Amino acid sequence: MNTPRILYALAALLSGAMSVAQDRVEGEVTYVTANNLYVRFTSTETIAIGDTLYLVKKGSTTPCLVVHSKSSTSCVCKAFGGYVIVKGDPVFAKGDRSISTPLTGRIDSATVVTGTRERIRGRLSAASYSTMAAERDDDHRLMYRLALNADHIRNSRFSAETYLNYRQLFPSEPKAYPQQTEFFNVSA
Repeated sequence: MNTPRILYALAALLSGAMSVAQDRVEGEVTYVTANNLYVRFTSTETIAIGDTLYLVKKGSTTPCLVVHSKSSTSCVCKAFGGYVIVKGDPVFAKGDRSISTPLTGRIDSATVVTGTRERIRGRLSAASYSTMAAERDDDHRLMYRLALNADHIRNSRFSAETYLNYRQLFPSEPKAYPQQTEFFNVSA
């Protein structure tokens, strides 16, 4: 065996691996929507549109994002491969143009977790019902309803759902109607 030749080959491989490691541009997923993921870098100078970004999880790297547009410090990406990507996940791009090979694939946005985005929806209604009949006395009632759903309150994992219902009866003769006339229900 020719020892100097093996040492030169090893040195060449190590220097190549070190130059690849130095050209690695690290970033972080900062925002996730149903269609896009936003990744922030210190600089996107060596990243091109169409480049592949790699997800770093549990010590392994997985190609899973394609760059669709970019600014000087961030990229808008589409996910592929069915991987679950959330806000805060570390990613990197290979900054050396000679080794960055864009991957293409079917983008499956259904597998992307939308993270903790606050969403509050509510519905308020009021109604009045009256019965006016010639054969008996008139009756009236009022009803108020509030339904409120709050998902990921203040971008946390805390959510709440509540339903309020208030009903008041107005019988024509309250003395003849001894039952309760006001009802208030809360469901949470």
